[in-house]
Amino acid sequence: MWRVLLLSLMAALSACAGSPPSTVPSAAGSAIAASDVCTIHPAWTGFVRDFISSDGRVIDASVPEQITTSEGQSYALFFALVNRDQARFDQLLQWTENNLAAGDLRTHLPAWSWGKADDGQWRVLDRNAASDSDVWIAYSLLAAAELWPNTRYREVGLALAKRIIEAETVVLPRYGRVLLPGPTGFHPTEDTWRLNPSYWPISVLRGLAVWTEDAVWQELVQSSEKLLRESAPKAVSPDWFVLNIATGSISWPDKDGDSAYNAIRVYLWLGMMPFDDPLSASLRSHFAPWATRAMKQGFISDRVQTQSAKVISDHHPIGFAQAALPYLQAQAELSDKAGLAAISARAEQPREGYYTEVLSLFSVLWRDQRFQFQRDGRVQISSECL
Repeated sequence: MWRVLLLSLMAALSACAGSPPSTVPSAAGSAIAASDVCTIHPAWTGFVRDFISSDGRVIDASVPEQITTSEGQSYALFFALVNRDQARFDQLLQWTENNLAAGDLRTHLPAWSWGKADDGQWRVLDRNAASDSDVWIAYSLLAAAELWPNTRYREVGLALAKRIIEAETVVLPRYGRVLLPGPTGFHPTEDTWRLNPSYWPISVLRGLAVWTEDAVWQELVQSSEKLLRESAPKAVSPDWFVLNIATGSISWPDKDGDSAYNAIRVYLWLGMMPFDDPLSASLRSHFAPWATRAMKQGFISDRVQTQSAKVISDHHPIGFAQAALPYLQAQAELSDKAGLAAISARAEQPREGYYTEVLSLFSVLWRDQRFQFQRDGRVQISSECL
């Protein structure tokens, strides 16, 4: 804390002198502090340098297709937002709209995968959408509409949010309206639905409820919280699970039902969730055994069996350690601080590629207080010159 205060004081005496931050008003009341004088976080500068092309494409070079996913574009839009990097935000938005959404995000959900096809052409590889990226794009656009004077952000954000509800949600018995992973491919039988808990960041869903003034988003908050708990009976969130609406039962596919590269985001979203969120206490309590086990063992494995909580991999990705820190640091007084120190040390080692960088960037920007989520889900962006 003393470091933050010192840096804030230094900034106030130098680059920020004479330019106090202002608050952009809105009908709902803005939670975003606007300032054009603060520097971009070095972690974002590095991400732009290493992973974003000159025309605004986030590149995952770990596969031969050099793919770009709607996920990568959505996260980069959020990172640009919280760094007040409007030029990069617009560039990312334009590339996403032109290449993934047939030129118009108001009328098309973005395709989830774009890259080099077998015939050597660069194009959409899979036109199906992914709701996790879609909600982050809509959220970032509506947040941007409060931060910067651009009415199109709000127009496109509202239209995209409406299309998500229409194409990527379903009303299920016992749960109400549920956010599906995408428009097609997740309803294997008449009675079963294949779902992904990492697609449900509660704060983001809350923010969309506020900005759209649509109660349907609040229904998604409630169903997501219930399914997050029920799909993780041992406090280990799965990558995927299958909900049977006829029997009311949940099952976990053999390998995809483990907790791995999708599920790590569940703990990241939970760690960034404000303590005064009405659902924070119940979710933190439910997943507390995961935090206790992690700090006792001193590492975050990339594969854990959901039903038994058994660690089944000895690989401990750096990005997983970074993603876990927001939650673990808040739980440290309840468990093994030596274990937390070991995880923190792992998090500081050199990065391992696109996905590690994404997880790390969320964690670093949040822990450096560049942004916070508010009780109602809107994002508060720091006005300090870090």
